Amino acid sequence: MFKEIMDGDVGEKMYAVMWTRVKNECGRARIVEREDPYGLWDWPNVKRPDLQKELKQADVSAPRAMTKLQKLELACMNGCQLCDKHPTTRKVMWHFGMRLCKECTHERTILEQDLTKVDPSVLPKHYRGLPFDHVYVLSRDQRQASRHRRFWKADIRRRQLADKERLKRAREDEELKTKTKLRIIRKNARELKQQERDRVRAQRKLDIDSIIREYVREGVDLERSELYKKHTAMARPLTAEFKRTHMREILAELPRDCLTYHHAYP
Repeated sequence: MFKEIMDGDVGEKMYAVMWTRVKNECGRARIVEREDPYGLWDWPNVKRPDLQKELKQADVSAPRAMTKLQKLELACMNGCQLCDKHPTTRKVMWHFGMRLCKECTHERTILEQDLTKVDPSVLPKHYRGLPFDHVYVLSRDQRQASRHRRFWKADIRRRQLADKERLKRAREDEELKTKTKLRIIRKNARELKQQERDRVRAQRKLDIDSIIREYVREGVDLERSELYKKHTAMARPLTAEFKRTHMREILAELPRDCLTYHHAYP
């Protein structure tokens, strides 16, 4: 959250006035690592005890991605980072890395007990592991206070969108796998059917040849008959009617010198 603020217009303004505040609030600042372009500041050198306590709390609660310079900026400067209504706000929500007024805090955070009330689609996995802080809420009779976890709404929405996108991709992958499996099944079925048709066709050709060969001379090409090619291309078992019907038509298409003399007209 804090990175979105620091990268915007508010962050640019903060850098412009930050050094003056640092000089006023801190004593001797010492850079302990040259690799850090901003330098890492020694908290013991801070003169104000309340600021020193605030910075120590930042080391414990702030997001890991925050540098010491960013923590120092949040602790030293005033004003809500999301609105201009409260320029004197100093309270920093270190768990979220931001300095907010009460109105912005109420608008952008939500208690764990209210998650399912506001949005029933929120699941525990949508806020498990997210940054949170604790607040005390009074009971209805105003006599007891209970401790509740408070989350950043935008974090939960991002987690929900990511989970929704992940489920969408998983569903699309599952549909693709199902379609691929069905396509393979249909392909195998077509291949098996084609193999069976080829087997029946080959057997039909053998049966036709065995019947016709006794009526034609040896070496005669039966492919000269168009009806022969038509019948041998069929993928149906040969019936007994073939010899009484279609065989005469096939022999009639062949030249008479291709037929045996005594079987010229079966």
